[in-house]
Amino acid sequence: MPLDFERLPTPSPVPDDGYVLGVGRLVPEKGFDVLIDAVGSLEESIRPQLVIVGNGPERETLGKRASQAGVDLHLPGAVSPTELGNWYRRAHIVAVPSLREGFGLVAAEAAAAGRAVVASAVGGIPEVLVHGSSGLLVRPGSVEDLAAALRSIDPQWGENGPTYVSQLGMDTHGETVSKIFDRLIQ
Repeated sequence: MPLDFERLPTPSPVPDDGYVLGVGRLVPEKGFDVLIDAVGSLEESIRPQLVIVGNGPERETLGKRASQAGVDLHLPGAVSPTELGNWYRRAHIVAVPSLREGFGLVAAEAAAAGRAVVASAVGGIPEVLVHGSSGLLVRPGSVEDLAAALRSIDPQWGENGPTYVSQLGMDTHGETVSKIFDRLIQ
């Protein structure tokens, strides 16, 4: 899946007072309940605000869970691609707590935007995220692993992300697909 680098923000310094950002449909397989529990388990003195961009049937349930866990949760709903770039820019780190995933577009977009990522080691995410360099990989569904990663990740690792996903642009992707088709028809 190609990345549209033109709609993503150029990498910028990580804000000191940024939030943890999640992006995706509000459904159980995205693991946002695990993320809320992980943030809620952090000491209050270091507990960040949590923003989850997206719509879905779990919106009300996630709001109640955050309230019970003492998590400052903001659910802005669906946003335009341009506006999503602004959410990435203002984020301290990006979390992708999915229980299952295909490619892992959010992890790739966050890396391209220069944000360190904490993500479940599912689907294609381990192919775009370098553990200990551009982010941290955790066991899917593990509140404890996710909380530990949120405590220990260095937001400056996001500087490494653009290099790791630079080959995922539309032109490079198109060339690769074209070569595959050429080989298939020969």
